[in-house]
Amino acid sequence: MQEFIQRIIRSWKGTELNLKEERYVNPLEAYTEKKEEMIRSAATFLPKNYPIDESLLVEAMNEPMFASVASAHEYLLSRAKKMKSIRRPLPIKEKYSYFLWQTFCKGKKELIEVFSKDERLIEIKEEKMELSAAKADILILSSGGSHFGVNHLLSKIDLTDKYTIICSIFSESEIREHVLYRVDKTINPYKIKRELANFDFIEEIIKEASKA
Repeated sequence: MQEFIQRIIRSWKGTELNLKEERYVNPLEAYTEKKEEMIRSAATFLPKNYPIDESLLVEAMNEPMFASVASAHEYLLSRAKKMKSIRRPLPIKEKYSYFLWQTFCKGKKELIEVFSKDERLIEIKEEKMELSAAKADILILSSGGSHFGVNHLLSKIDLTDKYTIICSIFSESEIREHVLYRVDKTINPYKIKRELANFDFIEEIIKEASKA
């Protein structure tokens, strides 16, 4: 098991493994190697600077065979240790900067329209998304698909002085289970129109972001 963990860590850090070594492999060994390969591949979808939890790898190896690398990744992601990050309230000011990421569907476009017209908000658009996110007070991000690619973006910035919103069709429980970094609010894109009609959406976000 220790050898397997070391192989995972070497692979995760970019060390090439020789998976084509010719030798006799019995069925049980082939089954075990296939599972190891799936877990190893799944681990590469975690953020590059994410610390691998060896106990999680052992736990994954003790699970029944995964149907695919995607299912192995789902297993690792849903059980991975969350990265702790405190949140300082945003200071009271006239204008707040925000950054939008992968907000494409109709509901999200309505949200973008509301944000773009509000005089209290300024959109950040730098050449690199990491730089834009780093400069913004409020982050409005997609989950990044079923692989929760948002983890890679969040891993590159300090969330201490930011208010993080995930706009996704996934339930709040799924988002909090699979996003490894702090999430302050979740929004369903198909419910945005109703929420916008019910109250001052921007005011509510600013109020929440400014609270300790």
